[in-house]
Amino acid sequence: MTYQAIYTAIEAIVTTAIGETPIQLPNSILDISDAAEWVRVTHLPARPRQVTIGSGGMNFRPGMTQVDVFWKPGDGTTALPDTIVEAFTRATRITTPEGQAFQFIAYRDGGDLVDDAFWQERVLIVWNAITST
Repeated sequence: MTYQAIYTAIEAIVTTAIGETPIQLPNSILDISDAAEWVRVTHLPARPRQVTIGSGGMNFRPGMTQVDVFWKPGDGTTALPDTIVEAFTRATRITTPEGQAFQFIAYRDGGDLVDDAFWQERVLIVWNAITST
């Protein structure tokens, strides 16, 4: 399993959870000029570690994905952070067709006002994967 496979799985869950809300995935451009709320996904892989050696060895691939939820001031609050956290029920585990697995834990991490233009709240998705070499 590659980091890209992990990213793709996370992006699919987030995209499904937020429905029609505009989303900016890594390496993409998003026009937010008319958006009342929108979401940005950033993947932050950590350094992989070798778990076993030899043929069929395993690697540990930890990391985190930050999902930033933005909405305009004066529009109250948004339910999107909770919706995203709920999509990653505690210790969500995904197994690939090849039998490799990874696990997520998601939680809210507070928010800020960004340049008086948008409120921002972070959802952090911590993930661990054990992959074959």
